[in-house]
Amino acid sequence: MPMMNVEALSFEETRRKAEAKLIGALGGACSIVVYHELSENLLGEVEEIESRQFRRELRYTREELSSRSRKEGFTCLMVYLDGEAVAFDFGYDDAEEGAYFSDSAATIIERRGIGAALTALEALYCFEAGYRSVKMITEEEDESGGGSGSTGRGSASV
Repeated sequence: MPMMNVEALSFEETRRKAEAKLIGALGGACSIVVYHELSENLLGEVEEIESRQFRRELRYTREELSSRSRKEGFTCLMVYLDGEAVAFDFGYDDAEEGAYFSDSAATIIERRGIGAALTALEALYCFEAGYRSVKMITEEEDESGGGSGSTGRGSASV
């Protein structure tokens, strides 16, 4: 098989390409914004998405969200469609040196590429920021009760 000469794109270039792809998939003006602080407005957007997508026992309280936002390395990727927040992915430095903990992610529009775009962007962000790995916990049961109901832990090198 011939070798391909592939040049890696920067986070910003990839973010712009992801926005363009999501515009086509979602049929509206789409933007992906990176935050390192949790303002009252952003806190409300995350709470709204969580309330629509997570069972009560999986939702963070306002105080828990605020506490997590003060952790070292806090980063929140937010997706907006026509100005409305439709997805988020946030995390921060893990206790293990060189690791990033991807704490929570949700999208109110499923199976349109938003989750995949956020996961890829988060991995690239972590790579550029110098993290050696990304840790995450997944819930394998959706709001309709589908799935196994189990929780999984994962770690990936970046």
